[in-house]
Amino acid sequence: MDELDRTEFFRRFNAAFGIMDFSDMQYEIESVICGNGEAAVKGVNKRTDEDGNVRNFCYCDVYTLDRELPEKVKSITTFVIELQKEKHTNSY
Repeated sequence: MDELDRTEFFRRFNAAFGIMDFSDMQYEIESVICGNGEAAVKGVNKRTDEDGNVRNFCYCDVYTLDRELPEKVKSITTFVIELQKEKHTNSY
């Protein structure tokens, strides 16, 4: 697989979620798991869109680490989904 550069990653993210500006995105890490040359980070990104709506995204980054230099990342796979707002209804 060809290496995906940062510009192309954000172009694809924008195509999927309609976000052009990532400078104001807030990141929250919920958990980190490491072992056997791999690591995973799970969390939530929050961003306010142009209309003032807060949009929440859940992400998971999966890293493959170099066995000889474990601080070096050989590859990364990122999964992102947008969390939908819960709709509350009154029931009588």
